[in-house]
Amino acid sequence: MARGQSAPDGSYVFRNVPQGQYVLQGFGRPEGGGSLGTSPFGSAIIDLQQDVADQRLVIQQSPVLRGRIVFDGDATALKPNAVILAGAPVEFLSSPLVGGGPPRTTIAEDWSFQTRDLFGLRVIRASIGAPGWYVKRVTLAGVDVTNTPIDFRKGDVNDVEITLSNRPASITGGVTDAGA
Repeated sequence: MARGQSAPDGSYVFRNVPQGQYVLQGFGRPEGGGSLGTSPFGSAIIDLQQDVADQRLVIQQSPVLRGRIVFDGDATALKPNAVILAGAPVEFLSSPLVGGGPPRTTIAEDWSFQTRDLFGLRVIRASIGAPGWYVKRVTLAGVDVTNTPIDFRKGDVNDVEITLSNRPASITGGVTDAGA
């Protein structure tokens, strides 16, 4: 891993780099003076077989994830501040190498939400600060994406519905060996 900083004009140089394939990741200044987790971000794959000149890396503002939370069960005691939304990165190439805490999320009283600081391919996750609650399903435009990465490289993602439940399924049965 090599780190560097661009000049005021945006130019950068990495010297004495062995031939090979590399992932270049770049961060803008953190929004609101926060950590790198709140920074604009960009990435590019570079196949370096010889000197490369004028390689551009585009840094973009964070896409926004918008949607709503719905419930399977009685959620009258659950409050929006008890839920933390996040996106688990599923590959290194398009997701920031460094974190910076949970993404910036706003969950309204009507359970609509907006989440920022999600780059690359991510699987949506939620932590619920109330016993017995779990994520039952995540859909995007009506399609189940509970364990499918959502592509934030293309920009904002809208129409996500996260179903939380306090009604877990169960399995019952018996165990036997060859004779008993």
